This record gives sequence, C-alpha cells and structure tokens, in this order.
Amino acid sequence: MALRAALNMGEYLNAAETYMRLALKAQSQCRTHWKRWRKSRLRAVAFLHNCIPESMLNGDIKDFDIFLEERRKLMSLKIKTRFESL
Repeated sequence: MALRAALNMGEYLNAAETYMRLALKAQSQCRTHWKRWRKSRLRAVAFLHNCIPESMLNGDIKDFDIFLEERRKLMSLKIKTRFESL
C-alpha cells in the first residue's frame, strides 16, 4: 500500500492519501493482532511451565477438585519427564 501511494503521489494526490491511510490502518491492525497473540501465547506457555491445566486459559474453574486432579497429573508428568532426562 505504501509503495502504491508513493507511485501515485505525483499525479493522483487523493489516491495517494487513500493508499497511505489504508497502509497505516493495516499496519496498526497487524501490530495490535501481534501483541494480542503474543500475550495469549506467553500466557499459555506460562501455564504449561507451571502445570496449570488448559481449561484455566479461559479463566473458569467449574470444580476445584477436578482442577487439582488435572494439575497433579501435569505435575507428575513433568517430574517424570525431568527424571527420565537425567
């Protein structure tokens, strides 16, 4: 979009302005999307490293005992994996 705006700068000023606005809007949307994705991805990785079940990613715990059971399984799997790597 920015290239097209530069090409139209000399002859079609309105078109150049329109292309620049579209390019800046696309850049802004891309940056916003990337930040949101990165934040959610980092949170998912942090949950994985801390043995927190994926069901917690959306923020609800239906039954705390089930949550604890899932977390115990994840923790035991992590310990087993570490122990086997020694």
